[in-house]
Amino acid sequence: MSLKINKLDWASMKAMVLAKKLAWQHDDSDTYYFIYALDSGVTYAYKLKKETPASADQTDWETNFMPQSNTAIGYRTFPFATGDFDFSGNGHFATVTAGTTQDIDLLVSEILWLSGGEIYTENAVMGDYVKFQIIDIDDVLGGGPNLVVNEWIKRWYITPNVLQRLSTPYAGEVPALLYMRAKYTSVGATDVKVVGNYYFHKAH
Repeated sequence: MSLKINKLDWASMKAMVLAKKLAWQHDDSDTYYFIYALDSGVTYAYKLKKETPASADQTDWETNFMPQSNTAIGYRTFPFATGDFDFSGNGHFATVTAGTTQDIDLLVSEILWLSGGEIYTENAVMGDYVKFQIIDIDDVLGGGPNLVVNEWIKRWYITPNVLQRLSTPYAGEVPALLYMRAKYTSVGATDVKVVGNYYFHKAH
């Protein structure tokens, strides 16, 4: 399933998000807001220029909608709807150079739903940590390359040589052609082997 992008004006964008009860998302640069919302295989997007004094659209966005933005992407199901989904787990293996921060990326080639994951390390030390992000490396959404779409774990400290798991009672949608990124920081003197697995699910 491919990702469809609809670029709208502000009035149409606002009407669509409110009518469908979608979650607002945005990226904030020095000159504009890239505002978007995800609806299964469709992304609705609007690029709002920052002005001084602020335009009516900018004031509307900053006052009424931006405070609610950048919540969890996608819809949630509880309990998990096993009758409508198949498990489609995927993972990665990498060696992180000692004393560095390294990005470990995994392409999501189709729309999937994420309910958690696990990580295992060898040669990690106390103080090592990892961030988990969703990245638009190839500018699929139109907000610029390497856009951080969501950071769903800001800092998870590693327990060396122990399998660590995180599961949620809901599934969050990950759009097609974006990347899952594990940003691993090593603080030790020995290279670290990192195994990560994602609990992905695919809709029928």
